Amino acid sequence: MRSIKKPWVWLWVFFFVVLSLRLFFAFQTQYMDYDAYFALRQIEHISKTGMPLFNDPLSYQGRTFLFTPAYYYFLAFFSLFMPITIAVKLIPNILASSIIFIIYFFSHKITKNKEISLVTSFLSVFIPVWFLDINTLTTDYFSIIITFIILLLFLNLENKNHLNWSIFLLILLVFSSPLVFILVLGLLIYVAICRIEQKQVRTGRIEWVLFALFLSVWANLLIYKNALVNHGIRVIWKNLPQTVLREYFINLSFPQMFAYIGILPLILGVLAMYFAFHERKNKIVFLITAISSLIFVLLFFTLIELKTGLLILSLLMVIASSFTLKTFYLYFHKTKISFIYRFLLIFFVSIFLLSSGFSSVKAARDSLKKTPTESEVDSFIWLKEHSNPSETTLITADKGYILNYYSNTKNIADNNFLLINDVSTRLQDIRIIYASRLESPAAEKLNYYGVDYIYLSDSIKDEFNIKDIVYTKDDPLCFDLLYGSNIGEPMIEIYEYRCGK
Repeated sequence: MRSIKKPWVWLWVFFFVVLSLRLFFAFQTQYMDYDAYFALRQIEHISKTGMPLFNDPLSYQGRTFLFTPAYYYFLAFFSLFMPITIAVKLIPNILASSIIFIIYFFSHKITKNKEISLVTSFLSVFIPVWFLDINTLTTDYFSIIITFIILLLFLNLENKNHLNWSIFLLILLVFSSPLVFILVLGLLIYVAICRIEQKQVRTGRIEWVLFALFLSVWANLLIYKNALVNHGIRVIWKNLPQTVLREYFINLSFPQMFAYIGILPLILGVLAMYFAFHERKNKIVFLITAISSLIFVLLFFTLIELKTGLLILSLLMVIASSFTLKTFYLYFHKTKISFIYRFLLIFFVSIFLLSSGFSSVKAARDSLKKTPTESEVDSFIWLKEHSNPSETTLITADKGYILNYYSNTKNIADNNFLLINDVSTRLQDIRIIYASRLESPAAEKLNYYGVDYIYLSDSIKDEFNIKDIVYTKDDPLCFDLLYGSNIGEPMIEIYEYRCGK
């Protein structure tokens, strides 16, 4: 196989292609997705005070947050050099695009072949699941990148610099995301597989894994001890109520895997695991198999969000694909038809582009639907100008963060359920207020939560399958329509509730 002398040129081309595509869609709107506004408030608070906003007077009408803040400090650092509105779109998409380099390093570690590593890196350019959230501020991209860098360093802990960097990044990961447990448990399974396959694992690596285990457990017990006391085992599911649990933690199906990861990486990845265990023992593929198996188990038992699990699984499958391509290369190289291998690579790449390229673009376009409209933002800004932070606005939980961010009024519920003991009751009460045809049960709930304003939009109507809040039309003394969107814009109404005061 002809050696490629300058793989870095191609890697940077791949990187800028995927980054340009992501930014093209990201800047189609000036807003972020609804859940991102929690992170935005944290970033702005850190930028102003140097500390995260742990005690929030607006969320759930006043509550305490439990979270690991490293990622928000990371983004706040970049806000020193550029506007926050630019930083929150640019930096997460740079992180997501940088998986190309991670894939290349892993693939080259497995194959020692630049061409195969580049082909594998190209497979990572259009992984559909990585385009599902173009305007998100989830910690997934940040944490997954750190996790895979740690795995690369773990493969060469004999190097003192690698050891030091692995410990530093481990600490950073511990204070960034619970994904550190996937790293640690995956490495423990890897050690077990190596022992079963009679492959030596150096003592230093085992000691590192044990250190990572104890550090992760200790740090998370320290951070989430109150949540553990309040919720017990439900802390694993973030105290999500059953009505919301199905949306966050759903069972994995093969059609979903093919759609979000791609047919080619899945097939080549599974073949790599077969070859690694039955024909050519490879410890790096053992490591990939260990973490992949763990992800499958967690997804099966709904112990990890589907999107997060698929993000990790997609990278593992693409990396494992390089081992399959190398196996094919060695096989064809021994025959008189070695020239067929290059046509096989072209065929694989073509299949990948047809199966995943268009899916990635569609996923990116669909991600724009998760962002608020300009009419919504205008209505929140109007509410800020005509209310004060001590007042409460009724809105659905999925819009609770953006309400706090733009209107600076209290919500009844949002999507952070930790340390909230009456989540299901609150969500049910919100449904009653919006969907009830009678005023009396709705007024009881409105008075209980001290609601001052009721926010109604087309998306809320669709969620509760209603055409209007019926009783607001029957009692204009209690419900005063203060705000209505302009004709031609999505319908938004804001009512003031007067009778509970």
